[in-house]
Amino acid sequence: SGFVIAFSVRKEQITGRFVRGFIIRRWLRLDPPYLITIALTLLLLWFYNSGLHQHFTPMPALRETLANIFYVTGILKIQPMLPVFWTLCLEVQFYLLFVFALWAGHRTGKQLNWLSLALLGAIGVASIATIGGYIRSFPGWFLNDWNLFLLGSLLWWTIDRKLATGWLIAYA
Repeated sequence: SGFVIAFSVRKEQITGRFVRGFIIRRWLRLDPPYLITIALTLLLLWFYNSGLHQHFTPMPALRETLANIFYVTGILKIQPMLPVFWTLCLEVQFYLLFVFALWAGHRTGKQLNWLSLALLGAIGVASIATIGGYIRSFPGWFLNDWNLFLLGSLLWWTIDRKLATGWLIAYA
Protein backbone atom coordinates (compact mmCIF):
# COMPACT_ATOMS: atom_id res chain seq x y z
CA SER A 1 0.00 0.00 0.00
CA GLY A 2 2.79 2.43 0.76
CA PHE A 3 4.32 1.86 -2.66
CA VAL A 4 0.98 2.14 -4.47
CA ILE A 5 -0.19 5.26 -2.64
CA ALA A 6 3.17 7.04 -3.03
CA PHE A 7 3.08 6.13 -6.73
CA SER A 8 -0.51 7.29 -7.14
CA VAL A 9 0.20 10.78 -5.76
CA ARG A 10 3.61 11.14 -7.47
CA LYS A 11 2.64 14.02 -9.76
CA GLU A 12 0.25 15.78 -7.44
CA GLN A 13 0.75 19.01 -5.60
CA ILE A 14 -0.48 18.24 -2.11
CA THR A 15 -2.80 21.11 -1.27
CA GLY A 16 -5.86 21.20 0.96
CA ARG A 17 -8.00 20.76 -2.14
CA PHE A 18 -5.99 17.70 -3.17
CA VAL A 19 -6.31 16.19 0.34
CA ARG A 20 -10.11 16.55 0.21
CA GLY A 21 -10.18 15.00 -3.25
CA PHE A 22 -7.84 12.20 -2.18
CA ILE A 23 -10.07 11.32 0.76
CA ILE A 24 -13.18 11.38 -1.43
CA ARG A 25 -11.51 9.19 -4.09
CA ARG A 26 -10.35 6.67 -1.46
CA TRP A 27 -13.84 6.66 0.03
CA LEU A 28 -15.45 6.08 -3.39
CA ARG A 29 -12.95 3.36 -4.22
CA LEU A 30 -13.33 1.47 -0.93
CA ASP A 31 -16.85 2.03 0.32
CA PRO A 32 -19.19 0.93 -2.49
CA PRO A 33 -17.75 -2.60 -2.87
CA TYR A 34 -17.10 -2.83 0.86
CA LEU A 35 -20.63 -1.81 1.86
CA ILE A 36 -22.14 -4.11 -0.77
CA THR A 37 -20.05 -6.98 0.61
CA ILE A 38 -21.21 -6.21 4.15
CA ALA A 39 -24.83 -6.10 2.98
CA LEU A 40 -24.46 -9.40 1.10
CA THR A 41 -22.79 -10.99 4.13
CA LEU A 42 -25.67 -9.90 6.36
CA LEU A 43 -28.21 -11.11 3.80
CA LEU A 44 -26.51 -14.50 3.44
CA LEU A 45 -26.27 -14.89 7.22
CA TRP A 46 -29.96 -14.06 7.50
CA PHE A 47 -30.83 -16.70 4.87
CA TYR A 48 -28.45 -19.17 6.47
CA ASN A 49 -30.07 -18.63 9.87
CA SER A 50 -33.63 -18.69 8.54
CA GLY A 51 -33.90 -22.42 9.13
CA LEU A 52 -32.60 -23.65 5.81
CA HIS A 53 -29.48 -25.07 7.47
CA GLN A 54 -28.89 -27.09 10.60
CA HIS A 55 -25.93 -25.00 11.78
CA PHE A 56 -26.47 -21.63 13.40
CA THR A 57 -24.12 -18.73 12.73
CA PRO A 58 -25.05 -15.69 14.78
CA MET A 59 -25.82 -12.42 13.07
CA PRO A 60 -23.37 -9.65 13.96
CA ALA A 61 -24.72 -7.22 16.55
CA LEU A 62 -25.37 -3.62 15.55
CA ARG A 63 -22.11 -2.55 17.26
CA GLU A 64 -20.15 -5.12 15.23
CA THR A 65 -21.85 -4.09 12.00
CA LEU A 66 -21.17 -0.39 12.63
CA ALA A 67 -17.55 -1.12 13.57
CA ASN A 68 -17.15 -2.86 10.20
CA ILE A 69 -18.87 -0.07 8.29
CA PHE A 70 -16.69 2.64 9.86
CA TYR A 71 -13.38 0.71 9.63
CA VAL A 72 -12.78 0.53 13.38
CA THR A 73 -12.94 -3.21 14.02
CA GLY A 74 -9.28 -3.46 15.00
CA ILE A 75 -9.46 -0.40 17.23
CA LEU A 76 -12.54 -1.73 19.03
CA LYS A 77 -11.13 -5.29 19.13
CA ILE A 78 -14.04 -6.65 17.10
CA GLN A 79 -13.61 -9.44 14.59
CA PRO A 80 -14.24 -8.25 11.03
CA MET A 81 -17.27 -9.79 9.35
CA LEU A 82 -15.04 -11.41 6.78
CA PRO A 83 -11.38 -12.29 7.40
CA VAL A 84 -10.23 -10.30 4.34
CA PHE A 85 -11.51 -7.08 5.95
CA TRP A 86 -8.75 -7.11 8.59
CA THR A 87 -6.53 -4.72 6.62
CA LEU A 88 -9.13 -2.05 5.94
CA CYS A 89 -9.02 -0.53 9.42
CA LEU A 90 -5.27 -0.08 8.98
CA GLU A 91 -5.46 1.04 5.35
CA VAL A 92 -7.78 3.94 6.15
CA GLN A 93 -5.45 5.07 8.93
CA PHE A 94 -2.44 4.80 6.60
CA TYR A 95 -4.10 6.80 3.84
CA LEU A 96 -5.14 9.61 6.14
CA LEU A 97 -1.85 9.89 7.99
CA PHE A 98 0.20 9.66 4.81
CA VAL A 99 -1.65 12.35 2.91
CA PHE A 100 -1.77 14.67 5.94
CA ALA A 101 1.99 14.24 6.47
CA LEU A 102 2.61 15.18 2.84
CA TRP A 103 0.21 18.09 3.16
CA ALA A 104 1.94 19.36 6.31
CA GLY A 105 5.00 20.28 4.27
CA HIS A 106 3.32 21.31 1.02
CA ARG A 107 4.18 25.01 1.37
CA THR A 108 7.74 24.33 0.21
CA GLY A 109 6.37 23.64 -3.26
CA LYS A 110 7.74 20.10 -3.34
CA GLN A 111 5.65 17.07 -2.54
CA LEU A 112 8.41 15.33 -0.66
CA ASN A 113 10.22 17.75 1.63
CA TRP A 114 12.06 17.77 4.93
CA LEU A 115 8.93 18.28 7.06
CA SER A 116 6.94 15.52 5.37
CA LEU A 117 9.90 13.15 5.53
CA ALA A 118 10.53 14.03 9.18
CA LEU A 119 6.89 13.31 10.09
CA LEU A 120 6.76 10.06 8.13
CA GLY A 121 10.19 9.01 9.40
CA ALA A 122 9.36 9.77 13.04
CA ILE A 123 6.29 7.58 12.77
CA GLY A 124 8.45 4.94 11.08
CA VAL A 125 10.94 4.96 13.95
CA ALA A 126 8.06 4.77 16.45
CA SER A 127 6.68 1.82 14.49
CA ILE A 128 10.00 0.01 14.69
CA ALA A 129 10.16 0.82 18.42
CA THR A 130 6.73 -0.80 18.94
CA ILE A 131 7.89 -3.94 17.19
CA GLY A 132 10.98 -3.97 19.40
CA GLY A 133 8.80 -3.57 22.48
CA TYR A 134 10.13 -0.11 23.40
CA ILE A 135 6.81 1.66 22.81
CA ARG A 136 3.38 0.28 23.62
CA SER A 137 0.91 0.53 20.79
CA PHE A 138 -2.80 0.02 20.96
CA PRO A 139 -4.31 -2.93 19.09
CA GLY A 140 -5.95 -1.96 15.83
CA TRP A 141 -3.92 1.21 15.39
CA PHE A 142 -1.60 1.62 12.44
CA LEU A 143 1.64 1.97 14.39
CA ASN A 144 2.47 -1.75 14.48
CA ASP A 145 2.38 -1.90 10.67
CA TRP A 146 3.43 1.62 9.65
CA ASN A 147 7.05 0.52 9.12
CA LEU A 148 6.03 -1.66 6.15
CA PHE A 149 3.82 1.04 4.68
CA LEU A 150 6.67 3.55 4.92
CA LEU A 151 9.13 1.04 3.45
CA GLY A 152 6.90 0.75 0.38
CA SER A 153 6.72 4.55 0.08
CA LEU A 154 10.50 4.89 0.41
CA LEU A 155 10.95 2.23 -2.27
CA TRP A 156 8.78 4.19 -4.70
CA TRP A 157 10.53 7.50 -3.92
CA THR A 158 13.89 5.80 -4.47
CA ILE A 159 12.77 4.38 -7.83
CA ASP A 160 11.33 7.80 -8.75
CA ARG A 161 14.68 9.39 -7.78
CA LYS A 162 13.14 11.70 -5.21
CA LEU A 163 15.11 10.04 -2.45
CA ALA A 164 18.67 8.72 -2.34
CA THR A 165 18.96 4.94 -2.17
CA GLY A 166 20.88 5.24 1.09
CA TRP A 167 17.72 6.39 2.92
CA LEU A 168 15.83 3.29 1.80
CA ILE A 169 18.70 0.99 2.76
CA ALA A 170 19.18 2.69 6.12
CA TYR A 171 15.51 2.44 6.99
CA ALA A 172 15.21 -1.15 5.77
